Amino acid sequence: MLGEQGFEHGGVVDFVDNHINRETGTLRVRAVFEATEQLKPGAFVRVRIAADDVQQQVLVPEKAIGTDLKNRFVLVTDENNVLQYRPVTLGERYGVMRAIVTGLKPGDKIAVNGPARVGPGMPIAPQMVEVEPDKSLLVMDALSQPSLLVAERGE
Repeated sequence: MLGEQGFEHGGVVDFVDNHINRETGTLRVRAVFEATEQLKPGAFVRVRIAADDVQQQVLVPEKAIGTDLKNRFVLVTDENNVLQYRPVTLGERYGVMRAIVTGLKPGDKIAVNGPARVGPGMPIAPQMVEVEPDKSLLVMDALSQPSLLVAERGE
């Protein structure tokens, strides 16, 4: 809605025209939203449409990603709280979070203040924190709740 910062109103696309208007380059699309006091028929809105293909992804804070000469990487902790170098392939950005396509799996504990302050092979005393991404930038079903468990370097 005009004047709102995020994308707080969820809806469902129920019609997509099969022809693009040559004069304007536009495509007619209709979506159904639950009517609220702010959202009324004929209102001007900005929409973000996501594909129906919802995927589970590992998200990490952007500041946890380091760069060396040829790789992007994150530092993960092993069972002895020693940091290990893990090359990753980056996906889409969601605010301050970044999707990781390859290199991490759910449950990996990463050093949030990683590459700038610590290095591989270094023992740490992790302080576990939960990072909550901006939900308005994520597309998910009603049952999912985004959260990320990460390790932060003990000072």
